[in-house]
Amino acid sequence: MAEDGKVQNSVKFDINQPENVAISIMPEVEMRSDTHCSGYRSRFPSMFERASGSWWNPKFDSAALEKQLSVSVFPLIQKRFQYALFYIIISCVVWSIFYAASITTHWVGFVVANILLILINTLILVLTYTTFYHKYYLIISISLSLLLCALCLSTFSVAYNSNISPIGAFCICIEIIIMMYTVIPMPLFMCVLIGILFSMTFEILAHTVYIEEYDWSNVVGKIFLHMCTHLVGVHMFIMMQVRNRNTFLKVAQSIMSRRDLENEKQLKEKMLNSLMPEYVWRNVLLNENRESQTNANMMLKIGASSEFRQNFTMDLMDNVSILYADIVGFTKMSAPLSAEKLVSLLNDLFGRFDNLCSKCGCEKICTLGDCYYCVSGCPTPKPDHAKCCIEMGLGKYVCYFNY
Repeated sequence: MAEDGKVQNSVKFDINQPENVAISIMPEVEMRSDTHCSGYRSRFPSMFERASGSWWNPKFDSAALEKQLSVSVFPLIQKRFQYALFYIIISCVVWSIFYAASITTHWVGFVVANILLILINTLILVLTYTTFYHKYYLIISISLSLLLCALCLSTFSVAYNSNISPIGAFCICIEIIIMMYTVIPMPLFMCVLIGILFSMTFEILAHTVYIEEYDWSNVVGKIFLHMCTHLVGVHMFIMMQVRNRNTFLKVAQSIMSRRDLENEKQLKEKMLNSLMPEYVWRNVLLNENRESQTNANMMLKIGASSEFRQNFTMDLMDNVSILYADIVGFTKMSAPLSAEKLVSLLNDLFGRFDNLCSKCGCEKICTLGDCYYCVSGCPTPKPDHAKCCIEMGLGKYVCYFNY
């Protein structure tokens, strides 16, 4: 229940079962499929339904939808980021063991750097299970990306005296760029900005350190590979955004359709309950559902009324008391009243009679004008059916004169 009294749909996210999609739809959000950004519709295709048209920061055209998406999808993003931290920790452990066992030049520095990165990633991993990460996840992601880039570039300070070849350093660079686009949660423009600056700095340092091994063909090839890597990263980022938002909308529409179906079902039951006893209409609906499952095509050919007559059964009740109540002088009393006032008066009075029926153990049959029919001992047999009807009659008398 919201603070302003409005009911909100809410489905919680189960991290242990990622196939269970979680979503929360606010009632003021209208799920429509014909809304697009008018400025971009004529020139570029929409990336997803109800896209805002912002290519650098893909999002919905509704702030409410975007807020609900962040709440629903954040557990998956958090889980993916935790997997990335586990991967970095395991990689650092393997590299530390490798350099410690090889005892190469400057192996102590590499082991210390890897241990430092392990400690930092472990601290971030612990923070992901707290509310602190929910508030500052973007700052944490940017800091981790800058740290990874800085550690990768620091290898050039001892490049001549280490076992990291230019190809090995380039592979580490590509790996960090792909991680920024896929598993480290940041906006697209931030990924592109940090990634391009990292690529440029990496190639400048690589050309400076390995100047003897570089020629123009190598430089052009490396630039081309960096461009392809960024294009693939952007493509993967956008596809993840499109998939998340399309899934969000489909599940949201499904939940709202289910809610509408439940509302229609409750309205149908309420209408049936006002026409016949609950025991009767529940049996009618049960027979109708069974018949529709076994012979759906036949039910379409037969009308709804004929189907109702086929499934309706008559029960013989022996000990039953029927109470009939009529308002004396109703015609004279209702003459000066308008139709709206008269219907409102009868609805209020008969509503009180309905409450009295449930208290006295009677069942309402129908109303006809100012006449009110009820029965006791049917459809559920009652040994004191006559007493129930007498109490109901006396209650009506008191209710009418106190009205």
